[in-house]
Amino acid sequence: LDIFCIRVSVSRYLIFISRIIVRNCNSVNPNSSMLEQFKFSHILLYPDISDKRREEAKEKLQDILERINAGEDFAELAKEYSQDSATAVEGGDLGYFTRNAMVSEFSGIAFSLNIGEVSGIVETKLQTGEGLQFGFHIIKVEDIRGDEIKARHILMLLKPDANDEQIIIDRLKQIREEIVSGNTSFEDMAKKYSEDENSSELGGKLQWLTKEQGISSFIQQSEKLKAGEISEPFRSQFGYHILRLDDYKPEHTLNIKDDNHIIRQMVIQQKNLAELDRILNKLKEETYIDIRIE
Repeated sequence: LDIFCIRVSVSRYLIFISRIIVRNCNSVNPNSSMLEQFKFSHILLYPDISDKRREEAKEKLQDILERINAGEDFAELAKEYSQDSATAVEGGDLGYFTRNAMVSEFSGIAFSLNIGEVSGIVETKLQTGEGLQFGFHIIKVEDIRGDEIKARHILMLLKPDANDEQIIIDRLKQIREEIVSGNTSFEDMAKKYSEDENSSELGGKLQWLTKEQGISSFIQQSEKLKAGEISEPFRSQFGYHILRLDDYKPEHTLNIKDDNHIIRQMVIQQKNLAELDRILNKLKEETYIDIRIE
């Protein structure tokens, strides 16, 4: 019964909101100027590193690991070999941290170690402002304190090179050709291949974006496209993409026909803020404050 009542209440609320959108259009400033808006779908691929470079990095770390297991000091080896510029000078000291403070591949191994135990070689991926980076680590746990551990690590860092990036560009060209030739759909290929966790299951679809909200490289690509067209592979700060321009709205005055979803959001936001103010004012009225000067 409770679930049914909740569903009825939500349905009535949505109907109520729909009815007041038109009524409240003037309250959200009908003369507001809406910026250009873009609706995109994309497929994102990250460049990987070659097997040869991966094995070379692992071999170097394996030599260091053998020296640690033979009794050499972990901190001194970290100072000499670690490529983590922030911690190498401190012997790879990461201090105390919780499981969620590190990428899952690192934390999963680090939090499985006992005090004094040294890991094997751990591979991680990290998306940075400079692009995707691959880390290869040796980890030593020095203390466990509640849900925190204190650890050191030795890091070797690899970035995709030109050959690695060309492989991804060629793969995206193949995906694009499959779509353009009609053999498959953009949505199916995004679900199958895109590495954007937020949009892949949606067929690569993104929300409406303005120039200010959008990724600059996406906006630049959109200038070359008509609605429904797909870009050639290009690079952003996140990785490599192909992009489809699904729809476009030029700058215009806010109106119920073109901006129903925006007005809906604005009205709901206004109602939520008004309700928050009402609750806070009620709490102020009901709250007894006793100020005593001693």
